[in-house]
Amino acid sequence: MPPTPKNMNTDYINFSELSVENSEVRWSGFISKKGEKIQCDCRQIWGPHYELPHHLNISHRMQYDEILKRKILAMFYMEASMDTEATRFNEFVEYFRDKQRIGVINIEHHNETPIQLILVPKGDIRDKIVNFDNNLLMIVSEITDN
Repeated sequence: MPPTPKNMNTDYINFSELSVENSEVRWSGFISKKGEKIQCDCRQIWGPHYELPHHLNISHRMQYDEILKRKILAMFYMEASMDTEATRFNEFVEYFRDKQRIGVINIEHHNETPIQLILVPKGDIRDKIVNFDNNLLMIVSEITDN
C-alpha cells in the first residue's frame, strides 16, 4: 500500500485502494518533448476517465514542489507501449529526474474545464504523492495561475 502524501491536501483520495496491478490501459498514444515522440500507454490507478488527444506535447517544465500545491483529479501510470520503446522511454524519464523537474501538458477540453497533465518521475517528490515502482506517474490537475 502506498503512503499517504505528507504535504498535499489529499483527504479525498483513499490511498489504500490504489493499485497498479490489473489496471487497464485507458490511453495509448504519443508523448513528445522538443519533437522527440515516444509511444506510451497510460493505466488508470485513480479518478475519473479523461478523454485525451492521441498526441500529448510537453509544453513546459515546473519545479518538483509545484505538484504539492495541486489538487489531483486523477492518476495514471505511464509506460512504454512496446519493448522497443522501453530504452527511449527510460531516457525520457531520466531527463526529468536529472533536471529535477516535472513535465506539463495543457489540455483544452471543449465545454469542460481545461486541465493539466503533470508527468512526475520516480523520486523523492513523487514518493510524497504515491510510491509505486513504475517510472512515471501522470497526474491530472486543474490549471492554476501558480
